[in-house]
Amino acid sequence: MITSTIAFMGLALTKPRQHRIFHYITAMITMVASIAYFSMASNLGWTGIAVEFIRDDPEVRGFYREIFYVRYVFFFCRDTSSIY
Repeated sequence: MITSTIAFMGLALTKPRQHRIFHYITAMITMVASIAYFSMASNLGWTGIAVEFIRDDPEVRGFYREIFYVRYVFFFCRDTSSIY
């Protein structure tokens, strides 16, 4: 994703000033995505939520679930930038 961001910024320099905004918006989306993916891969950007029903299965046993809120920040940024 970071290489896509650099590519879009480079492509913006080849266009006239009136058409660069489209490349800038696309670069912003890919930059937010790369930050979100990096934080999920680094096991950051999550919060623990208490489970309602505790199970005995060893694969899903536990008192908390991981919810990656960074993913929803990315979804919000992606959806609001498509308005333009």
